[in-house]
Amino acid sequence: KAKPKPPPLPPPSAAAPGPSSLRPPPAPKPAKGGAAPSAAPKTVERTFQCSCVSCGAKLRFTLSCPPNACTASTKCANCHAELRVRIPSLKPPAPGADPPPGASSERTRAWACGVRDAAFAEEEREDTEAPLPLPEALLHWHWANLEYANGTLLHSLSNRWWDADDEFDFGGGHYLLPDGYGGLLRKVAAGLDIRLGHEVKTVKKEPRGVLVEAVNGGSPVIFTADVAICSLPLGVLKAGAVVFEPPLPPRKQEAIERLGFGSLNKVLLGFERPFWEEREGGRDFWGWTAPNGRRRGEAFQFWNLQRSTGRPLLLVLHAGRAALRKEDTREEAKEAAIRATMDALRAIFGEEAVPAPTLKLATQWEHEHFSRGVYSHVAVGATARDYDVLAEPLWGDSLLFAGEATSREHPATVAGAFLSGLREAGRIDCALHPKLPTQPAAALARRGSAP
Repeated sequence: KAKPKPPPLPPPSAAAPGPSSLRPPPAPKPAKGGAAPSAAPKTVERTFQCSCVSCGAKLRFTLSCPPNACTASTKCANCHAELRVRIPSLKPPAPGADPPPGASSERTRAWACGVRDAAFAEEEREDTEAPLPLPEALLHWHWANLEYANGTLLHSLSNRWWDADDEFDFGGGHYLLPDGYGGLLRKVAAGLDIRLGHEVKTVKKEPRGVLVEAVNGGSPVIFTADVAICSLPLGVLKAGAVVFEPPLPPRKQEAIERLGFGSLNKVLLGFERPFWEEREGGRDFWGWTAPNGRRRGEAFQFWNLQRSTGRPLLLVLHAGRAALRKEDTREEAKEAAIRATMDALRAIFGEEAVPAPTLKLATQWEHEHFSRGVYSHVAVGATARDYDVLAEPLWGDSLLFAGEATSREHPATVAGAFLSGLREAGRIDCALHPKLPTQPAAALARRGSAP
């Protein structure tokens, strides 16, 4: 997933110019009539982010500066190039633009709902069925790609925090797992006691650990443990499908409510031959621009699976509004997505060049009972800190939390979910095997080792 995101916290190597690196604005001129100049504006602490013009490294720093425009001098932490950063003026927010400082969670929630509703209304007005000229159609394609990366519509995203994990993105190319994530899970789960078909209903705190109540084929099943790791998808937590006794504390429950959890759906089509390669060659993917804003995200990206699987398959993405079809039944919604995909193929290659598919599959993740969506995003009213809150252990470290929605550095990714599991496994290991007392540095030095 390609989603550019800034870090929520400055990395240790980031340049951090202090107030002394600021070039103060010119002193105010005396007022007419010899009156004394007005007092200098108070400085405020502000956080900035920029890219080095020499090496492209991202820098994030906090400094105290006046609210009016000025410049700051710093050095790149990567290549040590001298940089001048233009600091914009700090304009006072418009009334109602931000929640009041220190506002209660109820007021913040009401503010976020109001902002989101207004943004949704604006989006609905602008995304009409009027034909789009090519430049606007390309812009809508990139918006669809953003909606795919975050699993939601544009109006739901926090303008400030939606890309808060960009600094932690992995490098390297993109790879496809021919066996899917199932092949990875089978390797990770080898040798473990996995109980399938058990639907968890209640998680209870016990004097010496945790008790989990589940249902298997209509029969109740009880598990007890010293420690439990909850990796339920955020959509399931939001729905309250699992009861916690005692209830989750307000801090964690509010973070669950603030973070967003949306949908993305895919259509898989199989054909007798890879007809698209006559025009597209062996390229791995290509995009399609929707004819109007109302259809943005509809079959907007095609993945050619012929080269990786050896079979003539196309995997097609439907994002944003196009992922949330409003047909009467799930089957009708899937059929509508398949028809829209075939229409897009015919628009690209022509009616005669596109044969009938031999295989048709479509997902409806938002209707899956055990996921209720795809992955998390920072919604209006939320911040990147909410991921940390979701990761906090409870009940004396006997109830731990894992999953992509607990990974501030890599949310909305399988890698983030996997790493969060390692994080919590390490937390348990540290509790079960406390560190031995550290040997004195003098003893290490006598053996010729560095302390």
